[in-house]
Amino acid sequence: MENGGDAPQVAAGLIYGQVRKSSEAIGLLRWAELELKKSASKSNEQMQIPEWSELSDDERAVAPPLILFGEAQEFGGRSLSQLLWLLKSELPVKVIVVSDLNFGLDSYGYHGVNVASTHQASQDLSMVSLFQGRAYVAQSAISNPQHLNRVIGEALNYHGPALVQIHTPSPERHGFPMSDTVLQAQRAVDARANPLFSANPLAEGVFGSRITLEGNRDIEQPWPTADDSAHSEKSGDITRWSEWAMNESRFAQWFRAHTDDDPAGVTLADYIALDAAARSRKCAIIEVAGDRRVVEPEMVAVFESCQQRWRMLQELAGIVTPFTAEVRARAEQDLATQHQSELDQLRREYEQKIADIRQNFKTETAQKLRENLMSIAGYNPAAINRDSQG
Repeated sequence: MENGGDAPQVAAGLIYGQVRKSSEAIGLLRWAELELKKSASKSNEQMQIPEWSELSDDERAVAPPLILFGEAQEFGGRSLSQLLWLLKSELPVKVIVVSDLNFGLDSYGYHGVNVASTHQASQDLSMVSLFQGRAYVAQSAISNPQHLNRVIGEALNYHGPALVQIHTPSPERHGFPMSDTVLQAQRAVDARANPLFSANPLAEGVFGSRITLEGNRDIEQPWPTADDSAHSEKSGDITRWSEWAMNESRFAQWFRAHTDDDPAGVTLADYIALDAAARSRKCAIIEVAGDRRVVEPEMVAVFESCQQRWRMLQELAGIVTPFTAEVRARAEQDLATQHQSELDQLRREYEQKIADIRQNFKTETAQKLRENLMSIAGYNPAAINRDSQG
């Protein structure tokens, strides 16, 4: 932990020294092994210190990882570039990030504690880290211990850098009863404000197939549906997000009562489907437990951010993509074309067979008719046929 804004840089210096010591020890072991073998060609060689990239997986496992711990906002600004450099390296640095999901909204939480933070790339730290390619990246929550234990274990066992971002809601800072801490963390997961995911670059397949959304509800849907069957699917979706946001008093100023001066209200789901001109003549409305509120534009932006990041994860993981329908349509078209080609070939074959049958039938009928007529006239058809053949 380091609060000066240079935590990744300090971590890089520490891990370089640690890796150097481990490499020296491994080089000594290699040299000792050669000496013990008394190889004529290598017994007089000097001890060589291998580079980290030259070590085997078993040798790298000897070096203990360095754990860098901090809050998401501490990795913004200049720290972000330093952190991304670490994640692109092969060094065994494990970054544990705790996130408050402030979304850049300046607000005062419970008991007036200031929880304002600068809206930097640190807000999407796990998403930014995902595209570095070499690092194990995961996002989890204290409400999902099974998922959290799994990703922490995988991150520690991963041979290179890793980053795990964990949502840790604070009753005092965020403004909700302490007894609801785990519940509020789960609400954030269901609201798609903190979707669970993990990405292991060493897993089989390609980039998208290495990402798993295991632990989220209804991963094929934009939003988890409501438990209350009285809600429609659309209102249930909005309810999930609304329950998370409206149960944290730090966001209270972004939800207010509807007044006569406000334009006509529409549901938040309908509001985000409008263009800018139409939005100026409407206001977004949500309702939780009978409490009907107007959603300020800043909070609408948070809603859209949650929605867009979830869609991106769905596309990256290959669960729901804009290409799915296109690929399906092409496959169906190819199958239909192939099927039609097979049908055309069968039709031609049967038409030829029918034509041959008709021709044979005509020939045989004419032959039998000729023979019958000759028999009636007193001739022997068989004898005539022999004479004609002779």
